[in-house]
Amino acid sequence: MSLKKNNLLFVPQDYYNVIKKCRKGNNFILNEMKQEDFISTRFLEDAVFKRVKNSNGETINWLKICWMRFLRNEPYKIFYKISMDENAEFKILDLLPRRGRPRKFENIVLTPLYKNIRQIVMDQTTLSWSTRIKGFAICFIVGILCSFLGSFALFLQKGLAVFAVFYTLGNIISLASTCFLMGPCNQFKKMFASTRIIATILVFVSIALTFFAAVHLHNPGLALLFIIIQSLAMTWYSLSYIPYARDAVKKTVEACVT
Repeated sequence: MSLKKNNLLFVPQDYYNVIKKCRKGNNFILNEMKQEDFISTRFLEDAVFKRVKNSNGETINWLKICWMRFLRNEPYKIFYKISMDENAEFKILDLLPRRGRPRKFENIVLTPLYKNIRQIVMDQTTLSWSTRIKGFAICFIVGILCSFLGSFALFLQKGLAVFAVFYTLGNIISLASTCFLMGPCNQFKKMFASTRIIATILVFVSIALTFFAAVHLHNPGLALLFIIIQSLAMTWYSLSYIPYARDAVKKTVEACVT
C-alpha cells in the first residue's frame, strides 16, 4: 500500500520512507547509515588478495572459492574450500608472510570510503514507471511510423529524398525513446561506452550526412548510400546491447566469406 502511494523509488531515502510506512502496526526498525559508516577496505584487500599461494604451495583461484571459515584463535589464517563438500578438507591461506617482516594487520588504517557527500543525479526525472513505459512506446511507434510512411515516398517522383528524411527522423525518434526507460544521462553514458562509441559516432555521422545529401544536395543516390550506412551502423549499435550478438554476427560473416 505504501508503494502505491509513493511509487517513486530513485534515491535511498525513497526506499527508507516506503519500508518505514509499509506496516500499519509493528513497524520495521530502521537504522539509517551515515556517510562516516562507509569504510574503504582497499588497503586490507591489498594485503589479503595479493596472496597467490596457500600453505601447501598451491595456486589460489579466488573465483572458485565456495566456502570460507574464520577462527577467532587463528585470526591470520583463512580456511577455504573450492567445493561445498562437507567431507572435503579446508585449505589454509596464511596471511602472515613466510619471509621478511610480518605484516601487522592491526596497523592497517581503514579510511572513509567517501571524502565528500555523494551527489545522486536523478536523470530519471520524477516520471513514474508507467509514464516512462508509455513515453517509450509512443516514441518507438512514432519512429516506426515515420520510417514506414517514408517508404511511400519512394513511389513519388524524386521521393527518395523525402524517404531519406522520414527514415532518418524515424531512427532518431526510436533512438530517443529509450531515454524514457533509463534517463537521458544514463543513455548517453551507455551510448558512448567503449564497446559502442564507434557505432554511435557512425550513427550520428550517417544521420547528418543523410540529411545533408537529401535536403541540401538533393542527391538521391548519395542519400541512399548514407541510408544503407545508417542502417548498418544502427544494427551494429543495437547488437551491442545483446550479449555475444556481435561475436555471432562476426562468425557468421566469416563463415559466409570463407
